[in-house]
Amino acid sequence: MLLALNSSKSVAERVEIAVTKFRKNRKFTTERAAIFSSYLAYGGIRTGQKAFQGGAAQSEGPGDDGEPDFEAMNAGVDLVDLPEDGQVVDFTNVVTTFLTQHFLKCTGWIDMVYYKDTPVVVASLMKYFLIRNVLPEHEDDIKGALAIAERAQIELPLCKMISNGLPGRFSKACSLIYGGEWHNFFDNTWQKHSQLVETLGMDRPTAERIVLSVFGPDVDLKSVELKPRVFLDLEIVKVELPEDLDSSNNQDETEPSSGLAPEDEAKVVEMVDRMLLGADQASDANPEGPSPLSNGLEPALGEELMHVPLLAKVTLAELDTALPRLEQAPLEQRRHVYTYFDLSIATKMVLGMRVEAFVFTLSNGISYLEQSSIYPTFYLEEDEVDEEVAGVAAWDDDD
Repeated sequence: MLLALNSSKSVAERVEIAVTKFRKNRKFTTERAAIFSSYLAYGGIRTGQKAFQGGAAQSEGPGDDGEPDFEAMNAGVDLVDLPEDGQVVDFTNVVTTFLTQHFLKCTGWIDMVYYKDTPVVVASLMKYFLIRNVLPEHEDDIKGALAIAERAQIELPLCKMISNGLPGRFSKACSLIYGGEWHNFFDNTWQKHSQLVETLGMDRPTAERIVLSVFGPDVDLKSVELKPRVFLDLEIVKVELPEDLDSSNNQDETEPSSGLAPEDEAKVVEMVDRMLLGADQASDANPEGPSPLSNGLEPALGEELMHVPLLAKVTLAELDTALPRLEQAPLEQRRHVYTYFDLSIATKMVLGMRVEAFVFTLSNGISYLEQSSIYPTFYLEEDEVDEEVAGVAAWDDDD
């Protein structure tokens, strides 16, 4: 193992040196430079105008330890805010809140590049601290922060892809029929009907077929009543893919054929693959008959044939936001919400991801969501942390 970075120095001094070297020796893209600066600012590191533009005077004498002379660099370096009395180092909480609450709610970054690069930048810094043995007395804490950043490399891009697809066609269809932001959407007389269909992604008959694909083809849609909406904090606890998807996507070579003609089976496999890759629609309309993925619901005579997707059933459980995750009531004691999402959304969901949404529940027990937001499994807000957090060196109150 490498020797600690001049362990006679204080924690703040060692972090200052490490951050300076980390930044100086790397070429950052515009996006990664912005990410790194944001993380430093969030963590309490103040960067002078002349930072990393020279001034790292060294004596080069026999007593030179090879580190920058921070007194000479005083006005142009990354300076770590010193901890106040009674505070201790906590990297994990700072990294977690930065990659969740701060990144998702405060930065305003919406491009996928930030969802991919932000956890990479943070993870790289944590790895650097470990490799250089900057803070050996806090190694476990830094490893915990690194684990969060590595999970974020997977989950943040998934959250972005899910968000791009929300609220999903089932919720849109229910909103149009029963109530919500899309209700009576086609009553708009200022736009052509074709433009309204393009905006919503479906016409009224297709919306009804989507809803009937869940309720059952013989259900009278008018007999289903809407209850008042509520705003809920939820977590994903179960994702059930349709049986047709399971059989076509997971079929073992030794299992019997699906019963479809080879050309139809190939189309199903192709459509499923496209959906799993996030395609917005699994197939084009089939003018000669129902698609294998149409759930058998046909339009009335004279209607345009539009795609009716397979949907995945998703179960969500209410979270008590006043309690940390480990202190939540058992699942069976919490309120459950049952809803449906397009496969391109559901296949990217991870159990434990958090959802905030207005929930509309129907008299048959099925719900749909509006104005929903998705968060990773490790989501944490600053006010959920018992200790006060400040600093990339992560000063927290010591119990």
